Amino acid sequence: GKCDADPDIEVDAADEQERYAIGGTEELSARMAMTLVRLNQQDGSGDWPGFMPGVECTSTAGDLWALGDVERLQLAGAMACKAFREAAANLSAAQDELQSATSRLAECEELLEKAVLSEKQIIAVTLTGASIYAKTLLDWKPQVLLVEEAAEVLESHLIAAIGPSVRHIIQIGDHFQLPPRVETHVLKSHFFGTSQMQRLISLGYPHVTLKRQGRMLDTMLPLLKPIYPLLETNTAAIKKADLKPVPDLKSEVFWWDCKGEMIVGRSMSNPLEAERAVRLALYLISRGMHPQKVTLLAAYSAQASRMKELLAKQLPPLLETLGRFEPLRSVVLSVYLEAEGQVEVGEDGLPRFASGLRWQKALVDERGAPVVAGMYEAKTCERNGKTLTRLEPVGLPSALTVGVHTIDRFQGDENDVVIVSLVQSKSKDVEFGQHGIGFLGTPEGRNRLCVALSRGRRGAYLIGNSDWLRYGRGTVTHWHELFKILDERG
Repeated sequence: GKCDADPDIEVDAADEQERYAIGGTEELSARMAMTLVRLNQQDGSGDWPGFMPGVECTSTAGDLWALGDVERLQLAGAMACKAFREAAANLSAAQDELQSATSRLAECEELLEKAVLSEKQIIAVTLTGASIYAKTLLDWKPQVLLVEEAAEVLESHLIAAIGPSVRHIIQIGDHFQLPPRVETHVLKSHFFGTSQMQRLISLGYPHVTLKRQGRMLDTMLPLLKPIYPLLETNTAAIKKADLKPVPDLKSEVFWWDCKGEMIVGRSMSNPLEAERAVRLALYLISRGMHPQKVTLLAAYSAQASRMKELLAKQLPPLLETLGRFEPLRSVVLSVYLEAEGQVEVGEDGLPRFASGLRWQKALVDERGAPVVAGMYEAKTCERNGKTLTRLEPVGLPSALTVGVHTIDRFQGDENDVVIVSLVQSKSKDVEFGQHGIGFLGTPEGRNRLCVALSRGRRGAYLIGNSDWLRYGRGTVTHWHELFKILDERG
């Protein structure tokens, strides 16, 4: 017989009976399976009764007993193909119904959003959100657009948020700090990384500059005078915040000169500077400062990584000595968490998973003792025929860690004490006086210096090679201005 749906598939009953007698059921089943696969790949234009001439899918039980083995397999194939077609038709109908329901749901959500927004006078949204909900915002027809941190926003992103109904744009930001981040050098060379706020100010567009700060101690303000010459301190705000100098240090600001060698790679690092920065942080913690009140900043990501490694080794023993941290040990829990990977156990005993898994009960070990707060790696283990979770210690809980960041990543944040490693120093095969200082000697280097000097509330401590930065080739005036201020402070 021949399958009408596919002229290329031949099914000869006599030939199959002969093969069945010779090769057994396995070969026959394999050939029939291949036939069904071919049939399932058809586009639905054929009629299936021709699959087995003379045999209908509606045969009764008596008819089935009269069929031979090959005919039974053919009938099963025809029935399977019929069921496949019916299931495919049902699936297609279900898909159409789902798509229709999804469209109706989207329309209802849009109507609900419009109803809610029609009652609001102010809407807060990220620039990404403004792009996603562009149609909704167009329907809402805002007339005033206020942009916070406008100096960090790409102009192309801002333009996407400006609808035809906007009549007034207010931009708030600090163009003396870091500009929008652009990874492509070609775009950057064409000023793609210049914010609209910066561009308008550069063209002489009217703007207002705030002249009072309430973040840092007044004695730290001279560091920022070259950048903000009219800046004054809001003494009432400082008094209300109860900001006081760091104890056991002579000054709220100092430069720790370091002649360590810089390691050049994909990013830069300076081992001696990293060691000094970590030691200064540990000293402050040993004198009673909470670890979270100290932040280490680095001009390069490799230096930030190096300082994190040093802290991971040196901070836990110090906190143990001070009695502020109980040593972590491997522990088998009384339950199975159904997740592996990094997990932080808080002081309340509740785990916080990097994977996002939620767990509402405080963890205890198999003996019923509470688990010590800290960072762990969760692994599956077997104990007495039960599947449980073993926690292997990794490090301190986040509440006891010192923050380490690049200068760029810390823009917009602040802390009581900021320790800055500038990294740039002598390296192999580079002669003093003929050296450059990388991006620290560019106009953007001035922006980074501004960020680094303005993050600390009670103390800002810089570590670097002053001669290398002062006399580097291409160095712009901001370093000379800084060293002049520091020299005057003594």
